[in-house]
Amino acid sequence: MTTPEGRLDRIESILEHYIEASSRQNASLGSKIDSYIQTSTVQISSMTNSIEALSRRVDNYIDVASTQNGNLTRTVETLINNVVELIYKVDDFIGTSTTVLARSALLDDLVVGLHEITTRLDTNFVVLQNNLVTLQSNSENHQRNFELHQREFDENQRSTNAALERLEAILMKLSEGRDGGGIQ
Repeated sequence: MTTPEGRLDRIESILEHYIEASSRQNASLGSKIDSYIQTSTVQISSMTNSIEALSRRVDNYIDVASTQNGNLTRTVETLINNVVELIYKVDDFIGTSTTVLARSALLDDLVVGLHEITTRLDTNFVVLQNNLVTLQSNSENHQRNFELHQREFDENQRSTNAALERLEAILMKLSEGRDGGGIQ
């Protein structure tokens, strides 16, 4: 059995051992904490530098984006002006197209009318050609008839002249016979 003093000694010994172990642990833990703090400080410093570099890059990006935004704004304004101008040109083109289509429809109607007139003129031309052929045929017939009548007229004229000459000769004989018969 142990006495209360032995127990106390034993408790003291355990406590001393625990305190010693705890001190060693604390010393080891303290050096680990110091190492960790040092590492963390280096990491924090590195992170701070990275953040500052990142912040500068972000500022640069913001400046570039702002410049590009200004350029984009000018480009969009130019494009809007171009679109407005294009709209005016398209409207003008539509107006011109409408006018051209209206004129084309009018010209189509004129072409159809001219085609009808040409067809009628062609028909009339054929009729006129037929009439001309008929007239030429009639003219040839009339010319032949005229020549026939002229020959007949000339023949009648000669016959008549011959008859008149005979009649005149007869009359002269009769007149001579009267003049000669009465004087004798």
